[in-house]
This record gives sequence, C-alpha cells and structure tokens, in this order.
Amino acid sequence: MDRAWIVGFRTLTRRMSSVLVAVCAGCTSISIQPSCPNELAVGESGRVAANELNPGAIATYLWQVFPADAGSFEDSTRATTTFQAANTGEVLIRLTASDGLYQVVSSCVTTIVEPTGVAVSLTADVTEAAVDEPVGLTCTSIGSSFALGVTIVQVGGAAGTLTEVLVGTSEFRATEPGEAMFSCTGIDINGELSAPATVTVTITTGTDGGNANDNTNDNGGGGGRR
Repeated sequence: MDRAWIVGFRTLTRRMSSVLVAVCAGCTSISIQPSCPNELAVGESGRVAANELNPGAIATYLWQVFPADAGSFEDSTRATTTFQAANTGEVLIRLTASDGLYQVVSSCVTTIVEPTGVAVSLTADVTEAAVDEPVGLTCTSIGSSFALGVTIVQVGGAAGTLTEVLVGTSEFRATEPGEAMFSCTGIDINGELSAPATVTVTITTGTDGGNANDNTNDNGGGGGRR
C-alpha cells in the first residue's frame, strides 16, 4: 500500500476527531486509542484493542482493515479482538466506535511480512453455520520451508464431528450451537513444527426452513371421507 495514502487517511481521521471535539465541547463522548501489532507474518494473529479512554454509555465497535484482503478479524464488533494477517504490506487497521450519540474514528498501522521457516494458514469456508451443516476447513503451507504434513484439530467450543477429507482439508459438523475453535499445525522435512494457525466458526441452531408437511387435502367441493 502507498504510504502517502496511509498518512493522508490518518490525517483525515484526526481532523474528523478534532471536528467532533469542537462540536461536543463540554460534552463527554466515547474516546479510544486503538493499538495493533507492529509486525505480523502472513498467517500469524495478533491482538487489536480499542483502549477506551472513555467507553461511553452504550458502546459499539467496528474494526476494518485496508486493503480489505490484508487480513481478517475474529470478531470485528468487539472492543478487543484478534487480527489474522493474510497478505504482505503495510496495512491500516481502523476502528470506528460509537456510544449511541457520538462517533469517533481512529487507526493504527501494522506491517505484514513473509513468514520464515515452516508456517501454515487455516481457513473455514464459512464464518457461521447451523447445527449439522458441513463446514470445510483448509490448512495450507505458507512459510519459506514447505509443510509436508498438516494436522487440523478442534481445540474447543461446540461439540461435533471433525473428519479428514484430504490432506490439509477437513469437514466439521456440529451437534450443538456455540463457538467452534480449530487449530492447524504443519511439519517440514526437518521435523520442525509450525506455530498453530487458528480459526473460529459460529454455530447456530438454524431453522427448519418451513418444511413442515400439510397432509390436509382440499379438493374443493367439500365432501366427506372416502
């Protein structure tokens, strides 16, 4: 990403905050000072936090990353969450916070670099699924040392069945609602293990989709039972 663009964007957000302060002089509004990792390797995760100076009455949050394909958040609506890096470059992580009356925008910058050694990335084909709905999990080698083998396991959350489909690909079917958490570890030709890559999927109760059968036959013209 063009560094000049980042500098310009941060200047704009600071000016927006200044305008809000001027308008709300004498008021108490939500105030944040977001923090993020200085550097992450592709596939690594790090903590991002709002660091509220004043949390406001009923606070809401929205994390965003620019460019959008640079990574993803475990839960973009929490004050503190986890960001997982996906592509290299200098990226802007922006937090928009609101207390129902006032809104502020602030940001921090993270540099994403190529991973060294053996490293893996774990992704789910959906972020939310219903009970008994299949969830595909894919673990890929992303380090400078190729992972000859990868292992996907469930590390917590909603109960279910995890089945290996192919090397590096598994399918999960939950038997109860909740947050299902998974981890993948790779190993290279020298026996070196990667740091675990993680992903979380939200499992819901789902609905029956209105498939109930109506066995009442209405042939028009009334009539009794034949």
